[in-house]
Amino acid sequence: MESFDGETRVEQTAAWLSPERPAAARLAGARSRPRPVMNTWRSMSQQNVDAVKRLMDAFLGAEPTSALELLDPEVEFDSSARPDGRLWSGHEGVRGALLEWTSAWEDWSMEIESYLDVDDERVLFYWREQGTGKGSGMRLQQAGATVVTLRDGRVVRLRAYVDRSPARADVGLGD
Repeated sequence: MESFDGETRVEQTAAWLSPERPAAARLAGARSRPRPVMNTWRSMSQQNVDAVKRLMDAFLGAEPTSALELLDPEVEFDSSARPDGRLWSGHEGVRGALLEWTSAWEDWSMEIESYLDVDDERVLFYWREQGTGKGSGMRLQQAGATVVTLRDGRVVRLRAYVDRSPARADVGLGD
């Protein structure tokens, strides 16, 4: 599947987390800033929702490299809910996870349905994805959720679920 500029989603995903991109260079020297004392739980929670929206807009849009600025260098991505998923670490780990998943499809798309601020560190978002498997031609459509943990405005953990009920339970919302 090609984007408007001729790159495939796989190529865009590879560029997204490439350590050779300028955003990655800025990230390597960046220091986290302390939270302002005036932030309340509610405003911090909204800042986290906004950060996750920017992350997903970047990943799914025309500027995937801008998502790097929101990822902690030691970020963890838990994709163990997927059939061949596992725990991935660091920028290269997240890059590998995304490349592995998106390269398995002739075409693949994801739509974010909604975001929910859970607490001062976590955001839950619901998504739908679809695609056609390479080689098999099988069509996949599924709905899931991802729990994102942030600290000091940076994403430190993502945990994907292919069933929304366990995701809700993970953040204490039940079914």
